[in-house]
Amino acid sequence: MPILLALIPSIALSCSFDPPDAAPAKPPAPKDAAPEKPAPKPAPQPAPPPAAPGKADPLHDVAPLAVAFPHPLITEVLYAVPSTGEADANKDGKREVSGDEFVELVNPHDRSIELRGYTITDGSPSAKTTLRFTFPAFLLPPHAVVVVFNGHDSKIPGPVGDSKSGPAGGNEHFHHASVFTMRIASTRISFSNAGDAACLRAPDGKLLQRVRWGKADDKAGGTGFVLDEIAPTTSKGSVQRDGPGKDAAWKGHTEIDSTPFSPGTFAPFETKPAAPAAPMPPTSPASAPTKDPKAATP
Repeated sequence: MPILLALIPSIALSCSFDPPDAAPAKPPAPKDAAPEKPAPKPAPQPAPPPAAPGKADPLHDVAPLAVAFPHPLITEVLYAVPSTGEADANKDGKREVSGDEFVELVNPHDRSIELRGYTITDGSPSAKTTLRFTFPAFLLPPHAVVVVFNGHDSKIPGPVGDSKSGPAGGNEHFHHASVFTMRIASTRISFSNAGDAACLRAPDGKLLQRVRWGKADDKAGGTGFVLDEIAPTTSKGSVQRDGPGKDAAWKGHTEIDSTPFSPGTFAPFETKPAAPAAPMPPTSPASAPTKDPKAATP
């Protein structure tokens, strides 16, 4: 019996039992391994800045523009040709009391618009004396300018279109704007200095924009304009919008840049020339190699 009891510990030590389904142990991480870093989060992108009041939104072509796409916008009107000083607005060499009158429009959108069928009128209640001009087929590029002169007794230089066809190209005499003439035959058909309106109608007859001044009442040119604006009364030059937005104001042109008018250029859309590159510093001429006095002469 003592011998049998002595063998039991040896038998127990020689038997081993593995636990069922035991998961293999993970090898220990090396001591020099760097801890895992979390993946970097992408930096938040800043939101585009909101459009300033009176300025077009360059990213979305939406509000605060004064007119919706695809309509043009009246931006300058010369209804009272100055009697002194600079008065030859159409650059034909002479002042003409009605022929130098003009209406300027721009395309405030970032896409081209078709002008065919848009009509400019004044506020006259009489059909016989109503100033009227309807555009022919003409595609106006983004932010481009078009000028329509009364044209009575005028010979406007450069390419000029009329109600039948557009100009052959931009007119270099008017900042490369597209220039048209109404070819009005009578001095009686013109804007009234004392009070009148420049009106714009869409091809479908919709009353889009009216710019009135002086004694013109709210019935001048019709009622129900989408954009109804008041311009100051002046005899020193044109009146001009100071921006393409809904909050822009009409001012006498001399208040904007001291000139009486500027047919063909609208300051908010002007392309500023690139600044000239800084001159390179003069380079010194390469010095001739010095002769080594110790070198042996041949």
